[in-house]
Amino acid sequence: MASMNRTAKLSALLVAGLIVFQCGRAAVAEPGASAPPAPAIDFSQPGEDGLIVKKNIVFRKIGSALLKGDLYRPAGDAALPIVIVIHGGGFMFGDKDMEHYTRISREVAAGGYVVFNVNYRLIQNGGVYPESVKDVKCAVRWARANAAQIGGDPTKIGAIGGSAGGYLATMLAATANHPDFEPDCDYGADPSTEIKAAVVYFGLTDIRADAPHTASFKMLLPRFLGEKNGGSAEAQAAASPVTYAAGAAPLLLLHGTKDTLVEHEQSVALCARAAEAGRVCELHLFEGAEHAFITYPDAPASVESSRLTFEFFGKYLGD
Repeated sequence: MASMNRTAKLSALLVAGLIVFQCGRAAVAEPGASAPPAPAIDFSQPGEDGLIVKKNIVFRKIGSALLKGDLYRPAGDAALPIVIVIHGGGFMFGDKDMEHYTRISREVAAGGYVVFNVNYRLIQNGGVYPESVKDVKCAVRWARANAAQIGGDPTKIGAIGGSAGGYLATMLAATANHPDFEPDCDYGADPSTEIKAAVVYFGLTDIRADAPHTASFKMLLPRFLGEKNGGSAEAQAAASPVTYAAGAAPLLLLHGTKDTLVEHEQSVALCARAAEAGRVCELHLFEGAEHAFITYPDAPASVESSRLTFEFFGKYLGD
């Protein structure tokens, strides 16, 4: 019942947000070119849980706005694989401080990774497609450029995202160095936006009008695309991760069969498309699990997802 109530609240928030959004939309800002380098980090001074945490690191400037991320890593000076964590919220809500994303960040860091848990622009703040995609690509570039300072391995970068963040993580995996999505952020180092693997929780993967969508996301998607009527079929396809599945880095897709916000058939279709092209895609459907099941850390789907995540990253970000 608690899970059903939470899903209903999420759906209601999306509808309410759309009503507010219709009253006016922030213009897409011209992005800034760079951001300050990573702050100095003492790798020998962890907190009580054994992790070193640096909050609110600026990784992108967009006019007067600052995009920030939180860094988590275990103590020690080993160069560890890097994982970008991307929150959900229907492209209109949420931030990096959502409890389940900070928990996942800590869990992954404790498992031997450098985690960068980031914010991106929401629709009402200029995050209309493809701007939020470019924001998370800047996070990848920033982490690669600052790998030495944060104790990370720039050749081993992955991503985790849920819901809208799952969309963004999939776009990272599937559109590496694609000219239509490359941002102008410049950190004076390797500009590649390539990642090696992505874990996607209940992610939106197909924006096309004829794809399986719930009522809430059917209302949302035209706003995300910045088109009152949803845009052309070509524009919808261009914004859909499934379009680029044939070139995707290894994917782990985790989805509940009772998801009432993002249809689980979206994950099924993406994995099928990737597999047809010979790409690595592991799909795990959790019978009876609803949207945002990771909110409940002791739920069977959450426990198994954590195990699968470490197993997956061990294969594709490990030695």
